[in-house]
Amino acid sequence: MSRVTAHREAAGDYRAIFEATGDGVIIRDLNGYIVEVNPAASRLYGYVRPEMIGLHVRTLIHPDDHHLILDNQQSIEAGRTFQSRAVHLRKDGTRFHVEAHGAAFVFKGGPHILTVIRDITESIEAERAVREERQRISRELHDSVTQALFSMTLQTRTSQMMLERAGIDTHGPLAEKLEQLSDLAHGALAEMRALIFELRPEALEEEGLVRALQRHIVAFKARHEIAAELVTSDEPEVSLPVKEALYRIAQEAMQNAVKHAQPERLELHLETRDAAVTLEVRDDGQGFDPNASFPGHLGLKSMRERAERAGGVMWVESQAGVGTRVRVQVPIPVTSKVFAYITHGNRLLVFSHPFQPEAGIQVPAGAVRPHEDPKEAVLREAFEETGLHELTVERFLGEQFRTRSDYGRTEVDHRRFYHLRCHGDPAETWRHFERDPSDGGPPIAFDFFWVELPDSLPELTADHGFMVPRLLEVLQLP
Repeated sequence: MSRVTAHREAAGDYRAIFEATGDGVIIRDLNGYIVEVNPAASRLYGYVRPEMIGLHVRTLIHPDDHHLILDNQQSIEAGRTFQSRAVHLRKDGTRFHVEAHGAAFVFKGGPHILTVIRDITESIEAERAVREERQRISRELHDSVTQALFSMTLQTRTSQMMLERAGIDTHGPLAEKLEQLSDLAHGALAEMRALIFELRPEALEEEGLVRALQRHIVAFKARHEIAAELVTSDEPEVSLPVKEALYRIAQEAMQNAVKHAQPERLELHLETRDAAVTLEVRDDGQGFDPNASFPGHLGLKSMRERAERAGGVMWVESQAGVGTRVRVQVPIPVTSKVFAYITHGNRLLVFSHPFQPEAGIQVPAGAVRPHEDPKEAVLREAFEETGLHELTVERFLGEQFRTRSDYGRTEVDHRRFYHLRCHGDPAETWRHFERDPSDGGPPIAFDFFWVELPDSLPELTADHGFMVPRLLEVLQLP
């Protein structure tokens, strides 16, 4: 078989898969314009294929989710894939929920982005129905049982005070029964509040993981009469699925300890450090040999699977008579980015995307490649985006760490800001094309222009304008 024949057969296989897949597949250029779709995508959006070719992807996305276009583009430029959920629009204007998976893709010899689109409207609506039912039940429990239990705690306290005023022995049988009733009422109230929290999945997002663990500790102590303590700092900035996984692991680890280890004390430790969130559950129980068969091994297997689904790992340290420590660590990926504040005299270089006005006014920026020095990265990005040759790095202005979450993944952007000086005599305005696809499609274009500092400084996007006050300070401008 000749190489040409093999290539044609491979292309035919690709086309057959592309046409037959049930999910929508869209190929777009780096400026966001659609160059190819499969039949499933046409049916999904209600267009015929020729109508979709040449559309900008923002046409298919609800305006509230337009920010995802830039977020996904940045993921691709950083060498990553992307996953996101959004509301999309059909040709007739009807909305539907989608799950999108995208990756860099070479199409007709040029760089493009391939996105697989799945309609998840039915599952979203089913999730909403379940959530609404759980909310209804939690409201009813709060309005009825919780209020009754709270009233019971007040009544028992009132009865205890009446005994004291009547001079009845506060250590006698009647007082002891009232004390037991008070303990039971407070325990039941804590249990009910924890149950209501469990019934409202959005509560973890609204109140946070730390608050959820605090509530669980209170109910746990009342239920099992075991000393328990939560040691934590700030709320970890991780995605909701990661928080849910850590919360369930903490619950199961504590329950396993009570069931199998007979501890007198438990400690939960939660901290975020070194681009990772770590949960530890420690007990002073009877311990076990982690390498042998032991009661509760299925629970540990379930916990380990939860940790792995959240992108983390779990360790178990135990010794007979010493106790057990369950440790879960979920790393937060770090993406290193550089931002270039290029000046010429008292002028700052900025740009806009002529084909993506929603991106706003920006300064040159980009991702640092693996093993690349950030100073070399900022010079490379500045040259690639602007086309300017005579650039030098004047100073490091500062850095920023920003956590962002999307579709169950949490990442940390490590952003470094540099002041670069432009030498020579640059043009006042120009359009620069960063890439030149060989298939003849439109490359990414940037319209550059200089602005006088500080009077003519435009409204930069939040990310790009973060270090402008520091720049004005080093330039000794008001």
